[in-house]
Amino acid sequence: FLKYRPNSYGMKLRYKIALGIFVVCAIGFFGAQFWVNRVVESAILKLEDQDALSSVDRLHQALKNKEDQLQGKMRDWARWDETFKFIQGKKPEYIQDNFRKPDEFFINLKIDFFALINSESEVRFDMSFDYEKGEVSQKSKELYGFFKSLPQKVDTLGFMPFQNEMLFLVSVPITTTDLTGEPSGLLVAGH
Repeated sequence: FLKYRPNSYGMKLRYKIALGIFVVCAIGFFGAQFWVNRVVESAILKLEDQDALSSVDRLHQALKNKEDQLQGKMRDWARWDETFKFIQGKKPEYIQDNFRKPDEFFINLKIDFFALINSESEVRFDMSFDYEKGEVSQKSKELYGFFKSLPQKVDTLGFMPFQNEMLFLVSVPITTTDLTGEPSGLLVAGH
């Protein structure tokens, strides 16, 4: 009858089964790789983009808040009758009355420099503070040329490159408390 031949037909079937399993696994592996690369990676990139945009929005909002706070504080000083009188030369004691403790002034307002400029673009008062040394410094003297170029009748707010750093500054026209009359100069401050 039939003779059993163990090495011929049986090995071919096992070989075919093993090869079939290998091919199915390879297709599965490469299919999974394709899916990971196309679908998962694009989803991750999309999430990273959304996260980056969210971070930029948070930074923008933080800077806007800082701008609003600084501008509000400087408007209080610029729209004060005492500052208005000083810039017109009518209140010489203004400096002594308001800047006895310059370190406290700068720390409380969170600024590095402060200047008052009259309507003829003459700097009537300026002061800077070096936080590392904890003392008054002369940074604002180096900014005089820039201060003089600022518009006298409108608020100015923004960043400015200065000696390898970026300064954030605000300038506000000096007026009376009730905002009557023409501005009499400019208050400039920043950090």
